[in-house]
Amino acid sequence: MAVTLTPYASAVQDMTEGNLDLERGSDAFFGVLLTTTANSAINHDDTTVSDVLSGETEATALANYDRVTVASADAITRSSNVITFNLSDVTFSALGTTETLRLALLFSVIGSDEDDDATNIPLCYIDLDSALLSGGDFIIQWNASGVFTITVS
Repeated sequence: MAVTLTPYASAVQDMTEGNLDLERGSDAFFGVLLTTTANSAINHDDTTVSDVLSGETEATALANYDRVTVASADAITRSSNVITFNLSDVTFSALGTTETLRLALLFSVIGSDEDDDATNIPLCYIDLDSALLSGGDFIIQWNASGVFTITVS
């Protein structure tokens, strides 16, 4: 499924202040699927993954579910006045259970522990519009033009 993402304000602020490095290489970004939420409940000022997951349900009940490493080779490219952040598509493999998916969360690992939700930074979320998973792989395809772009004028 092609996606549209919504960034967390804290992540944008951290990027502009130089506190969040998007060119860190492998194991820097992870994806998480959520099965409960309402868009009105999303706090765009959340600063940690713990904040985001408070009151939400991570899709851990899905068969074979795990947080997924998101490949980020050459994540940042620059062409003239356009800066593009790009990632490889995300595949959650062999999820053998029927489940309604609400959101996908992309986060940046701070330090070396993907499970340290108290320090990891939420970058953006994707509203999956209650996608019904009926087993198999679930793939998130980023826009071919990049996850996001910044145009400097």
